[in-house]
Amino acid sequence: MPSQIIYYVPPRLAGPVQDWSGLNAKDHESWLLNHVVDLKFNAIWFSPMTVATDVQKLMHGKVQTGSYYAIKDHFRLDQDSSCGDEAEDRKHLQYFAALARKKGVKIYADLVFNHVAADHPLVAQEDREISDIKAKAQGPLQLLRSDKGELIGLSWHENGQEHKSYFKFRRNDDLKLQFGGPPEDPWTDAAQVNYSSPEGMRFFVEGDATHKAFFKQVIDWH
Repeated sequence: MPSQIIYYVPPRLAGPVQDWSGLNAKDHESWLLNHVVDLKFNAIWFSPMTVATDVQKLMHGKVQTGSYYAIKDHFRLDQDSSCGDEAEDRKHLQYFAALARKKGVKIYADLVFNHVAADHPLVAQEDREISDIKAKAQGPLQLLRSDKGELIGLSWHENGQEHKSYFKFRRNDDLKLQFGGPPEDPWTDAAQVNYSSPEGMRFFVEGDATHKAFFKQVIDWH
């Protein structure tokens, strides 16, 4: 990004959106934008400000929860950033974006496309689907792998017919979530998207005639 000097904003330090958007200010100015411009920055990068995970994890030797980057709901602001009303949140964000354009300041939102929160409803749904497959499978489950040996789904027999199901998330051979991150600080609060799986690609990126790709929906919301 040549010629851009980016100012980083951790949303929880900035506070609720109504405190910095400028929409409710008497002069209709955003103190945050004016601060950025005064410091000669011409772009802002926001960490995720949508609803974060409730999963507790060990981080730098301390048990913590609510990582910005483990998103539980991509379509609502987190309680630390929300004004308490979803429709009003949208108005504040749209006003701030329009004001930034007028001032020549670009806005970047970190949307985190490689994982979601481990307690995201999509993860819980896939867990239930796996439990259902285990319950109805007649005989052992077969692990399906990509050309590189990565686990991407299951095959099983039911009433004499073979069935296959592909995963949205990365899993170990015991079918539990596969966590990323360094050994001393594993990301146990995040479920890694399985881009090696055809279902992971279809659901999150490509979409089809009946489904708009999930991350395309996230981009449109922002």
